[in-house]
Amino acid sequence: MKKIKIAMLAFVMFAGIGSVQAQDEDNKWALSFGINAVDFNKGGLNDIGSMVKDYLGTGDWNVLPAISTISVSRYTNYGLSVRVGGSLNKIDKGAGNMTEVDGLSFFSLEAAAVYDLNSLFGSTGWWDPYVSLGIGGTWVDEYSGFQVAPGAGFNTWFNENVGLSFTSIYSVGVAGDGFVQAVDASSYFQHSLGLIIRFNGDE
Repeated sequence: MKKIKIAMLAFVMFAGIGSVQAQDEDNKWALSFGINAVDFNKGGLNDIGSMVKDYLGTGDWNVLPAISTISVSRYTNYGLSVRVGGSLNKIDKGAGNMTEVDGLSFFSLEAAAVYDLNSLFGSTGWWDPYVSLGIGGTWVDEYSGFQVAPGAGFNTWFNENVGLSFTSIYSVGVAGDGFVQAVDASSYFQHSLGLIIRFNGDE
């Protein structure tokens, strides 16, 4: 976990050296891949205090030390992009009474609408923040659930085409049998850190 904290700190430091321009008409496509951390939350929206405490804590993160998340997005118009992606993980920490579980498999698929906040506030010069709203499915071993996932994040660009991307979502179970039996929770935070490459694939 110490290595993860160091990686996050390094990412925040690197964020200050990115250059301008978001995904737009000149760079309609973007590919992102990296690592992800899954943090199951038992309290949910009924316990905001627990959610905030859980979000700020890293002791119950599940992290697979490998490339474990990938997404592709396409810019549409007016600051909006459509993103599809998937993630893998290995779950050793659940929630509630299941804080220690035995290496459960985790897989998620998501489609999301992403809005570039620079389109609302104007260019920030180096920081490219966004908000998102996605839907998808999550599988924990043989258990599954349908999720709605609001989120936020930002990109920073080293040059015209390459940068770093950070995304944080809260995936809320809304349908299906869910995976409460496996991890004592139907909702989770998921944080992703990775490399992003943008290009105009329509030419």
